[in-house]
Amino acid sequence: RRCSRFRRRALEQIADEDGMLSSAAIVSYQSASPESAPFLADLLRLAEDDLSLTAAAEGWTIVPDQREESSAEDIWNSLVADYPDYFQIIHSVGRVGLHLPALLTGRAALPEICPQESSLATLLQQVVGARGRLKCGHALRALVSQGLAALPPGQRLGIVEISEGAPGFAMDICFALDFNRADYCFASTSTTALEEARVRLGEFFPTMRTSVIDDSPPPGVGQSPPAGSCAMAVVMLDFRTTDQALLALRYARRCLAAGASLIVLGQHPSRWIDFVFGARRAGWSQTEDGRWLSSQRPSTFWQQQLRDLGCRCPDPCEFSPDTLSGPYLLLGEVEEGASPPETAPANSVRSWVVLADLAGYSARLADELAKKLQARGDLVIQASTTETPALARLLQQTTASYGELDGLVMLAGLAAPSPALAADEALARQVERCTLAARIAQACEQSSTRTTCWLITGNAGAALLPVSAAAAGDGPSAGPSDDAAFCGFARTMLNEADPGSIRLIDLALPMPAQAAACLLDREFAQPDDEHEVILTAAGERYVPRLRSAARPDAREPRVLQSPTVSLGFQFAGQLRNLRWETHPRVAPAPDQVEVEVQASGLNFRDVMYALGLLSDEAIENGFAGPTLGFEFAGVISRVGSDCTGFSPGDEVVGFAPSSFGNRVVTQNSAIAHIPPRISCEAAATIPSTFFTVYYALHHLARLQAGERVLIHGAAGGVGIAAIQIARWLGAEIYATAGSDEKRDFLRLLGVMHVFDSRSLAFADQILEQSSGRGVDVVLNSLAGEAINRNFRVLRPFGRFLELGKRDFYENTRIGLRPFRNNISYFGIDADQLMLLHPGLTRRLFGELMHLFSEGVLHPLPYRSFEAEDVVEAFRYMQQARQIGKVVITYHHGIRRLQPPQPGRRRHLQLTADASYLVTGGLRGLDRQSVL
Repeated sequence: RRCSRFRRRALEQIADEDGMLSSAAIVSYQSASPESAPFLADLLRLAEDDLSLTAAAEGWTIVPDQREESSAEDIWNSLVADYPDYFQIIHSVGRVGLHLPALLTGRAALPEICPQESSLATLLQQVVGARGRLKCGHALRALVSQGLAALPPGQRLGIVEISEGAPGFAMDICFALDFNRADYCFASTSTTALEEARVRLGEFFPTMRTSVIDDSPPPGVGQSPPAGSCAMAVVMLDFRTTDQALLALRYARRCLAAGASLIVLGQHPSRWIDFVFGARRAGWSQTEDGRWLSSQRPSTFWQQQLRDLGCRCPDPCEFSPDTLSGPYLLLGEVEEGASPPETAPANSVRSWVVLADLAGYSARLADELAKKLQARGDLVIQASTTETPALARLLQQTTASYGELDGLVMLAGLAAPSPALAADEALARQVERCTLAARIAQACEQSSTRTTCWLITGNAGAALLPVSAAAAGDGPSAGPSDDAAFCGFARTMLNEADPGSIRLIDLALPMPAQAAACLLDREFAQPDDEHEVILTAAGERYVPRLRSAARPDAREPRVLQSPTVSLGFQFAGQLRNLRWETHPRVAPAPDQVEVEVQASGLNFRDVMYALGLLSDEAIENGFAGPTLGFEFAGVISRVGSDCTGFSPGDEVVGFAPSSFGNRVVTQNSAIAHIPPRISCEAAATIPSTFFTVYYALHHLARLQAGERVLIHGAAGGVGIAAIQIARWLGAEIYATAGSDEKRDFLRLLGVMHVFDSRSLAFADQILEQSSGRGVDVVLNSLAGEAINRNFRVLRPFGRFLELGKRDFYENTRIGLRPFRNNISYFGIDADQLMLLHPGLTRRLFGELMHLFSEGVLHPLPYRSFEAEDVVEAFRYMQQARQIGKVVITYHHGIRRLQPPQPGRRRHLQLTADASYLVTGGLRGLDRQSVL
């Protein structure tokens, strides 16, 4: 209905005065805007279907609407109130609908109109929703755990996630993975999404990989998973075109082994998708008879694609079984014997040179390795040459006869551990191995041979293997045969050589030659980006990593110990300094409650404090004090002995210091029960915004019906709350916002007087629209010269409500002249109100929550971020990208905990029986210190 109302209004606006849409006019519109031509054709077809248009000889005639239906804006507002968690979808439809006539006639383009956060990838994640993502995440973690439990020794569990937007399930998958035995890769057609994944995930999972999906190289090249190496692929069908989605599915299938799972998350075709993205030609396809059809595909189409790729695929799992308009999952399984699509042709015959001793372990290993390589059809030349000139001739002859050499394997000098080996003999062997490696490099340079040199060592990485490997009998036997010295020399060569020209493989000896040959053959067949690899007899593959570790006296606390966790920072000034800190769990006092937090609201106060733009002085006298976060929603876990009206298990919303975290303790006067049908995430949008506005407009300003109120920054959380409360009080609303998108949002809300908050012209415009009378109340969040402009529009007996902190602490001066007209000025700080007047706080908060229970007020639209993305949430608000509220949730728990900050340094105390040296001491502060 919402899309149809916007559609009808747009067609009425582009029709002539008689309600006629001539064929000639349609052709001219489509010529002026080729991108939206298919969209216009589809809108005409839909209008005919619902009898809004009738075909005429020269075009179409609009049928008068006899029904008394709600307007598009009324429907839009109802959806915003009822579904704040789906706001971005609702807002996208609203803004496109508002500008639909301009889009259809070529006066605007979709990139100018479609909201900044409204890519198909972003909207699809919102369709899935927080609870849908949580269920999918639980299922994926279970699959990962099962895969790890069933993983054979020596094998790795490979998982690839694919989408055009940011990865949706990376945290669920990666936190369940053991990266010592598993690999995760995120692949996308978007370089922006790949960079975001590297930044967001790299801090938590430094070994995760990213890969670009394109038509060129198949998996196995660069960062892509090797073909057939993955046990699970998760694909989100959020791609802008069908061709891109098909390319992603082919990529996923090539990565998968037989029996692997291919999980596809899709969205049933929906009109709102065509409506939001319709003015983009790539979203349409044309039939042979010239008709335009949406490029959205039903789930049956994608089922067939999976079957064509060699997967078994049952019917989809619906997120909402009662409707076929939401998201769904396809659970494919690669059938045994199915061939990957577009399998790359087999390589031509590869040629290898293997250097080994004439006898001993390396000779036996060379023979076994040659058999393996020759079984693949490769050419192998075994030699025991050790002098540079002879090596150079060998390389020249090989390349002349067989073309470019694919690899040179140095086994010479490799021996099984022998406790009887004398130290001087072991040293001599290491010298020989280092000398031969140097001669190989010289021979390659002299013969102009470019190839990969595989230097094979024994037990060089013994100290790096986990204890479990040694305990299982796979670890090496320590002894003088270890190649640690040779490995150090080889690392030096690696650092100085071209990338990829030298690779080190360490064998955990003792190991049968045949087993070692199998491991080396596998390594040669599927090389990746690792230049140093350790292989055990069980087939396990390890690589060295350098990682930060906590000091022994500051170990990272475990989540299982259930400490209280809150957000803090080591140094103010940069958001990257934000960190989750642990504290001992504290029992609530008699008049307090303990709450397990489900969601926390983010406020600009928190951003300013983290950036160092708000001093401790500015907030230390408030209820929350100098902490991050002061509003939350959650479930009571414990109550104090004097608390009445609350019990464990109650869902409550309210205020608390350090509310970003898993648990808070707060006064029972600062909380209220969450009304039915409001989620914790939605409830977290209520406390600071609505309470501040209710206190300011209703309690202090006494805003009356018929009065005018000017609300600055009206698209933010406080602004939207102020619009709701002003309407409840019957006031006429004037509002400002800082972008076209936000001003369109206010117009969709039904605000008639909308202005630019970034231009000082708002004052003259308000006086013009109000016939010079101005407004009765100003709810201000602007700074600087805008203060004086606000006084210009304030009527006698007006009330000025200051929300900002900046001018207070910069001690900005304003003249007294405006106050001659009985002007009242209020500095609003709800944080301080809660500390000094808890009784008034409880009464006002109770009255406010009653309005929510009665359905008079509604939670704000919001954008949620998980706890691990808290830095991104702060940046999002810092850049003023939000409409409504930003909420932090804790569905994945809180990871990467830090020990609490050490206590503040105590004040210097001097004693009379000690001596002190003061440098300087001749004037000013130094002199006073001495005195």
